[in-house]
Formats: sequence, structure tokens, C-alpha cells
Amino acid sequence: MKLALASTLFLCAVTPVPVFAQDELTPSIDSADLTPNAKWLIGEFERRYESEAALVEEVGRLHARDQYVRDLIIDMFNREQMTLEDREQFIAGTEDIFERVDRENTEALKGILAEYNMDKIAMFNPDLLMQMFHIVQHSPDEEFQADMLPEFQQLAESGKIDQQAYALLYDRVTLQQGGAQRYGTQYNCIAGEWSTTPPVEDPETLDERRVALGLTPMAEYMDIARQLYGDCPGE
Repeated sequence: MKLALASTLFLCAVTPVPVFAQDELTPSIDSADLTPNAKWLIGEFERRYESEAALVEEVGRLHARDQYVRDLIIDMFNREQMTLEDREQFIAGTEDIFERVDRENTEALKGILAEYNMDKIAMFNPDLLMQMFHIVQHSPDEEFQADMLPEFQQLAESGKIDQQAYALLYDRVTLQQGGAQRYGTQYNCIAGEWSTTPPVEDPETLDERRVALGLTPMAEYMDIARQLYGDCPGE
């Protein structure tokens, strides 16, 4: 099961965007009293609302579900009493839910991207980019993740998304393709300890690369893993 990593653990509350009938969007003041610029502004607001609201609502819905299941399992790790054996069985018993959520979100996001390209989304609502990133990061479709990596690299380089997010996706895709992590963002339970998943590119300078992107040093990162998921079961 793909559990969320440190930068993807927080549930973003998403308020549904109301959908109004066209006559409800009509300004409540007489257009004759409007300045030319005010008239243009109202028209532009209506145009953007009609073209963007459904997209904002749908991406927000997908993202809320993506984050909710991850917040829920971490909350139960922290609140409920369980042995290491209980926890392993608990994780295994919830895998189907994660798989279903992530697969359904992936297919829905593919449909959105067939209609809107990332540049257009970044232009009119950049907040959606990080929500979309979380869905891609947790997707079970490895080919889709690899296809999206260059898109997120470009967004990170232009400052439109957090470079830490790009590091997460880069490491995940690279490991899936048989390469070495560059930033050590992917970790697992190894010999009874939470540890970065090998192989790792040039381990001696790993912390330098992490700090350059605003990531915490590895020792602190593994402390976060222990706080979130508890003790690592031995093998």
C-alpha cells in the first residue's frame, strides 16, 4: 500500500463550488449604471466562473478523497492501540480501499487532462497543480506517473509547484524504472528500521541535495516516519 509521505499528509478541506443557473449570475444592478470597466469585470468573472468552477470542484473532490484515506489511517495509527502484528494486518486489510481510491482518481484525472493541459490549469488556477500532483504521486499507474514527471519537472523549475513535490515523484518513478533515488524521499521498513529505499544516488551527498530543495536531512526525515507510522516491524 502506498502511504502518503511527509509532504502529502495534510487533508485540504475542499468546499464544493455551487453551480448556479445562468439567470442567477445576472448582476443585481442595472447595467446602465455600470462603468465600462465594471461591466467588463463582471463579464470576465462570469466567463471564468462558467469555465473553471466545474474543474475546481472535480479536482478538489478527487484530492479530498486522496488525502482523507491517508489522514484516516495515520490517525488510527496514532489513536488506536495495536501491536505490530495488528498494524501489519490492518494495513493489509485496507489495501483494497487505497487501491480503489487511487485507481478511480487516476482515471478521473486522465479525463481532466484530456480536456485541459497543465499550462492552462496553471494559468487560471495554480492551486490545482499541487492537488493534481498528490493524485499522480499516489497513482498505481506507473506509466502515467512517468509520463507526468516531465510536466511536474517543468512546473517545479518555473516555480509553479514546490520542488519538494517534484523530488517525491522523481524518486518514485526512478525506483520503478530500476534506477537510484536522487533525494531519498521513498522509504520502507528495512531490517526493523525505517530507511530510505535503496539504491540511492551518491549517498554521501544525499543531505546536500535534500537541503538544496528545502527537504529535511535524512535523520530528521526518518524521525518523522517513526512519528507517523510507529515502530518498524522486524523481519
